[in-house]
Amino acid sequence: MKLLKIVLITIVFSVFSVSLYSTKLPDFGIQFNSRNLVYKTPFGAIKEGETVSFSITVAKGFPKEVNLIVSEEVLEGEMWTHRFENDVVYPMKKINKTTYTANVTFDTKKVYGYIFEIVKGKNKYYYGNADETYTVSHVKIRKTGGVGKLYDKKPYKGRFVQTVYDKNFTTPDWSKDMVTYYIFPERFKNGNKQNDPVAGKRKFYGTKDIEVHSDWNDPYPWVPNDGKSDGEWCNDFYGGDIAGITSKLDYIKNMGFNAIYLNPIFQAPSNHKYDTADYLKIDESFGTLDDFKKFVSESHKRNIKIILDTSLNHSGSDSVYMDRYGKYPGIGAFENEVIREDSPYYDWYTFTPKAKKADGMYKQWANPTLATLKETESYKNFAFRDDNSVTKYWLNLGIDGWRMDVTPWKSDSFWREWSVEVKKTKPEALTIAEAWFDCSKYFLGDMFDST
Repeated sequence: MKLLKIVLITIVFSVFSVSLYSTKLPDFGIQFNSRNLVYKTPFGAIKEGETVSFSITVAKGFPKEVNLIVSEEVLEGEMWTHRFENDVVYPMKKINKTTYTANVTFDTKKVYGYIFEIVKGKNKYYYGNADETYTVSHVKIRKTGGVGKLYDKKPYKGRFVQTVYDKNFTTPDWSKDMVTYYIFPERFKNGNKQNDPVAGKRKFYGTKDIEVHSDWNDPYPWVPNDGKSDGEWCNDFYGGDIAGITSKLDYIKNMGFNAIYLNPIFQAPSNHKYDTADYLKIDESFGTLDDFKKFVSESHKRNIKIILDTSLNHSGSDSVYMDRYGKYPGIGAFENEVIREDSPYYDWYTFTPKAKKADGMYKQWANPTLATLKETESYKNFAFRDDNSVTKYWLNLGIDGWRMDVTPWKSDSFWREWSVEVKKTKPEALTIAEAWFDCSKYFLGDMFDST
């Protein structure tokens, strides 16, 4: 009986709690759709200095007034900081029994958020972006427009978005009809067996060996601990190379493609090559610099553009710059797992000297193989400022664009300056950002052309 009494008390308390705090929002019969020209015109993003007309229908409830609130979006990193600030209130004009309108001229390029404030008596309600989220890979993406929802408090993030971009912003003409063929070089085609990686000779990380597959169609390359492989991720090699891609250019062209986007091809221990060991060298298992020059030349003969991929956010820990395992000439910033302040690369990285293990002694992106690069002056010189910087070196060798990996992990100011250097070197170069959420801020005309 004592147990029964406790259960009954719990149930009654729970029901009471719900009824005490639940609220029912009024039905205003609201009609608004940010993607419908009846309610917002012009459609989509606008140039700075243009005016947007907003219209909302409030068919029920007889509100006292309806206001449009426009705010500035603040977004940093992978949504580490995401808020709206500097609210400006625009009273909406009632043009008939149910329709309210307001015109707003946006003079400054920026990403703005907006919501509608509905005042009834002493109460205020807000109609904004619906708060549904969608999981994509490791992040959640918030709905960015369309039909919204009603809130009883001003939502922290539930705003519709209005992008206002530089009036002089243009993208490369050639990219507007671009049909891109995407290639993971190691698994496309082996065109030269002489540069195939050799197990025992080529190492993975430290003293770990790579795993070479003699059968191109080996079905067990990506399943560690399955009893049929060595249990390592990303150390499986098949022999794909630049010569193999060059040999298939006619095949690619005949399918209707006029651009090729390559995953990273620079020197790196892994098969994916995002753990760059040397930004200015073609990985030896992919071929030579002459092989690359021939690939670019033959592609351009067929009117095929070339887009390269790299990360300026992190290098490999097993690299010329960190040299964690003591493989390279010179002094790395973490030479043989010792922090070296006398290294020319020391200020590129963030170290934690008191860490007990080597894996914890430097800031990393996702795992110890990827060492995070700081936005120091010397690093930016190397990455994009100098005439022989990573960015300019490959542009001057004929590539037509860059795809930048994990873009949000570098600051907006970093990408603004990078973009200036890209366009100064090759005005018609295409720039592409990798981001996993609303990318509006990258399209204002001062960072990227696309994502």
